Amino acid sequence: MKHRKLIILASALVIALAITAGQTVLGADGAAGSAADPLVSKSYVDSLFSDVMDSVQQKLEEYRNGDFTPAEETPSQGSAVFQVVEVPAGTRVIGEEGTEMIVRSGYAYAIDNGVDGISDLTAGADLKGDTQIQKNHLLLIPRSDGRGIRCDGLCYVMIKGSYSFN
Repeated sequence: MKHRKLIILASALVIALAITAGQTVLGADGAAGSAADPLVSKSYVDSLFSDVMDSVQQKLEEYRNGDFTPAEETPSQGSAVFQVVEVPAGTRVIGEEGTEMIVRSGYAYAIDNGVDGISDLTAGADLKGDTQIQKNHLLLIPRSDGRGIRCDGLCYVMIKGSYSFN
């Protein structure tokens, strides 16, 4: 009798394990590569890559044919990116608070507010009025109080932020 109970208990355990394993294996929803399956198939990646490459090829053809129009617009004053500005001789560029400038060519001189100059972040210096600005140095206008640069000849200046000509 004990032997028979042991066989029934072992059989019940085997059947329970088989049902659990079957639910785990057969109960998975979705086929491989479908949205329900978290794994990605090679054919899905190849299809996605092909679509992206087709789009890139189309843009390249438009560019080669002169039909390409960039999505971004030209930055305006007060922009968060540097814009190259042509500054005529004798012109003053007055920056607003937080404006950054880099003199790329020409001869430019600092304009101070009578007390403090403009910050030359590259040299770690405060440039007082009429101090010549070295090319490719990053300048920062700390306040909107009339500080900026004066160009003695044609200058090209990269400017990020708000400014005005004077």
